[in-house]
Amino acid sequence: GMASGHPSFGTMHAGSVDTMIKRLVTPPINLSASLVEVMDAVVVMTQTKRGNKNIRRVKEVVEIVEIKEGKTSAAVNKPLFVPLLKCSLTPTVIP
Repeated sequence: GMASGHPSFGTMHAGSVDTMIKRLVTPPINLSASLVEVMDAVVVMTQTKRGNKNIRRVKEVVEIVEIKEGKTSAAVNKPLFVPLLKCSLTPTVIP
């Protein structure tokens, strides 16, 4: 697992990093804040509509800096934030 130095990847349904942390540190999962803090980065995806098509896009990449024990939110660094209104679709043709 992550805490032992092995690369890990997982998915979770949550609208934000704070919501994800709250789900992980409260019952029934009840992880310690120090274990959740081991995550290097969280990629937040969103679904939006373009014309008549539903599409998924990366909303932000968030680094978890610190989670204090007993808290359900974190100090974070956001190295990437994508404003969806400025996001454009470029069709890619693969031969």
